[in-house]
Amino acid sequence: MHNLSEEEWLSRKDHIEPWSANTFENSEQTKVQRVIAKMANAKIGKNCYIAPDCNFFTDKALLGNSVKIASLATLRGNITLGNDVSVNPLTNIIGTVTIGNAVRIASSVQIFGFNHGFSRIDKYIKDQPITSEGINIGNGTWIGAGATILDGVSIGTNCIVAAGAVVTKSFDDFSIIGGNPARLLKTRLTSSTKKVSLTYSVTPNEKLDFCVDLPITGYLDDSQASLNGWFATSNSFEGLFLITEGNREPIELNQKREDVRLHLEKFRPSLSVNGNICGFSTPKLTRSHKIALQSGRKLVEICSINLL
Repeated sequence: MHNLSEEEWLSRKDHIEPWSANTFENSEQTKVQRVIAKMANAKIGKNCYIAPDCNFFTDKALLGNSVKIASLATLRGNITLGNDVSVNPLTNIIGTVTIGNAVRIASSVQIFGFNHGFSRIDKYIKDQPITSEGINIGNGTWIGAGATILDGVSIGTNCIVAAGAVVTKSFDDFSIIGGNPARLLKTRLTSSTKKVSLTYSVTPNEKLDFCVDLPITGYLDDSQASLNGWFATSNSFEGLFLITEGNREPIELNQKREDVRLHLEKFRPSLSVNGNICGFSTPKLTRSHKIALQSGRKLVEICSINLL
């Protein structure tokens, strides 16, 4: 290490901590991702970083945006990684595995979406067919160092898998699990947690697009029971309102959001918004509500929010 140049040292650091790398578009990454896309049948999203010394030998792979794969990680089989997934060094992801958005996978994790057949005793196990039920890991889950997840398991959204856990069965959303075999230690949900049901009244069209951001999928903590979101419209408008049992309350509008503009440029290029892009934060939610946009004398209902 003492003979490394500063540039070489920084490059090695990026391989170990790719989430801190700021050179996603450098020539090394361009070459690495081009080779992996061709040789490992991979589709790779934007702003990804794949350490050059990882073992990426998939039959098919789909990587979302901002995926980071660190040094000496191994990916084999049929792998899907959502947006903003990080894989630490020495982790193995093998078989048929689907991982959601914003998942954090620590070092030396073993995720095996396959199994050896062993039903026949007249044949060596090595001569029997491989089986695969697949593994599914939900959005926002954190998998601790040295954990093992075996074939056929589904782990819900926003779960925590303790370091060293051996997961042999499935667990629901917001579970904290640990042990060998893993068991439910506790749930992250509390008595004050409210489940949210959201129903859109309009679909995106050439004059209006709209999105509510649920920070934790389908749930709100009572102490922070408000929703953020954004809308974009090519029409003039007078305001956004929270409707509760016939009464309406203005919703605070934020400054223009650059992430929304980029989303619209990518997915809705036909929507001419003329600068009418606004973020918003609702007042605290206490019951069933509606969100409506006032345009002239017309009040357009956007969505219904029900606290269950």
